[in-house]
Amino acid sequence: MSKVFAVLILLFGLVLPSIGLGQAADENVFIQISSHTSQAVAVKRAKAQLAAFPDSAVYRTASGSNAVVIASIASARAASALSRLKANGLIPAEAFALPASAYRGRVWSNAGGKQIVTSATAEAIQTERRWSESVRRGVQNALIWSGDYVSRIDGDFGTATRRAIKSYQLSTGDAPTGFLTPAEIAALETLRKQRVEAIGFRVIDDTEAGLNIGIPTRMFPLSQAEIGESGYFKTFAPQPGETFGHLTLVSHGNPSSDLRPLFDIIRDFDWFPHDAYSAFRDDWFAISGGNGSVSGYAFVRQFGYETKGFILSWPKEEDWIYGPISIAMFDSMGNLPGLNLERFHSVALAPVPVPPAAIAPSAAPPPPNAPTEQEASGSAGTGFYVNSDGYLVTNQHVIGSCTRNLTAGGIRAIIVIEDKDRDLAVLKTAPEHVIGVARFAFRPIALNADVTAVGFPLPGILQGLNVTRGSVSGMFGIFGDNAGIQITAPVQPGNSGGPLIDENGSIVGVVQSKLDTLVVAKAIGDIPQNVNFAIRGETVQTFLSQNAIDFEIETDAAVLPPTELAAKARGFTVQIECD
Repeated sequence: MSKVFAVLILLFGLVLPSIGLGQAADENVFIQISSHTSQAVAVKRAKAQLAAFPDSAVYRTASGSNAVVIASIASARAASALSRLKANGLIPAEAFALPASAYRGRVWSNAGGKQIVTSATAEAIQTERRWSESVRRGVQNALIWSGDYVSRIDGDFGTATRRAIKSYQLSTGDAPTGFLTPAEIAALETLRKQRVEAIGFRVIDDTEAGLNIGIPTRMFPLSQAEIGESGYFKTFAPQPGETFGHLTLVSHGNPSSDLRPLFDIIRDFDWFPHDAYSAFRDDWFAISGGNGSVSGYAFVRQFGYETKGFILSWPKEEDWIYGPISIAMFDSMGNLPGLNLERFHSVALAPVPVPPAAIAPSAAPPPPNAPTEQEASGSAGTGFYVNSDGYLVTNQHVIGSCTRNLTAGGIRAIIVIEDKDRDLAVLKTAPEHVIGVARFAFRPIALNADVTAVGFPLPGILQGLNVTRGSVSGMFGIFGDNAGIQITAPVQPGNSGGPLIDENGSIVGVVQSKLDTLVVAKAIGDIPQNVNFAIRGETVQTFLSQNAIDFEIETDAAVLPPTELAAKARGFTVQIECD
């Protein structure tokens, strides 16, 4: 057994059922905690469980008794859930699991009733209400890697997401409330990072296939990809001795815009039986299923007159590894029409050689959600290290116009990721130049909480690190942007991209901009006072998670004196400069 495969066994320990965009082939089982001759007694016992188990119900058994059932879970995960729930003292030691088909029918449930909210659940609900859409997407992404969410990442916490959260909570032995506590979020994010790193899942720009898509690079090395003779398919050979899956990227022109012929070809593959799940629409199709030995998943989408997609197959016994991978690939897939030169700074597979001058990114204006006073020609700002591998976070508008000689703390840096919409970017220096690593706050920052902005403002006028203190004065950014917050800590040109930290020195945001007071004064006849903005820490975490950049979360909530805060921030904050 290879080392990578051994790590996968440890990290993916729970089996994921065969997937079909929300459908599972394995039968769910009920966790039963007691049985009663009297229906009234059974209902009373079920109601007593509602605070911890809001899906509690009473079912009639084959013998005619009344069973109290507290949850439904995939059969493959039932044994683990049972043992952990018992270990945490949430269910009796004599509780057991039975297939849903073993019951004759439901006689009582809390359907339509209000959930009994405990203090912990109330806190989780309030925390969730403060999440931006990008944070909600990040939670769904993490739930994919835990093996619980098998649908599109859309930020909409509907039935599928609630079911996934409850499934995750059951698997960890926690009460399945459907709302994640800060501790559960931290544990879920740690699990996601471990599993993504184990397989080397990275979203790459493949300019040959014309796809932006996530690839498990430790399982399918990029260097082993080959173009098929037809030009229609691009096949990745598996890493020798690692795993036995097979990945093909689909990419070709289709003047007729008719996907049916390709759908029929893939539908006839041996591992897709006729009863396999499939969905066909005018501009996309998906197929999921398997026979006794091989499982597979295919997703193909039409982009104008271009057909793009992927086909992934694997041994049936490895559903627990490849199930999350296939869903993550589905959610990450995007089109690269033609040759997108501005994306060459990120990881690309065999890019076509072009003159260096041709790939220099053009100057990018500040994003519409971040009106700023003019930075010094976009040539200076602030950044901070998020891991020991040399990765830093800053604003995209700080480096958007940089074409050469980019430095972080005086050290040569390269651009790894740019996101103009979020105004975030990731840079990288050699690991030996990392001065220290920032950690993100355990929970979102609250209104009126004390914060400190750290950076290198007004380069050429001021020297050295500058620290300003203030508070969170608003829970939204400019024009109600829920990915940002408003702060009173003074911000000057050069502060952009710097860390916003809380009372224990943890990252709660990235300093972004100050309101252009002259422009606003002309518009409203008054001068706004101390209106500054930062990108929420949760938004930054989601951005890093989606791009497979590791980061750390602070679990020590000790409040630090102001002088120690400054010293801590100095340990991971650097000036970003571009000649």
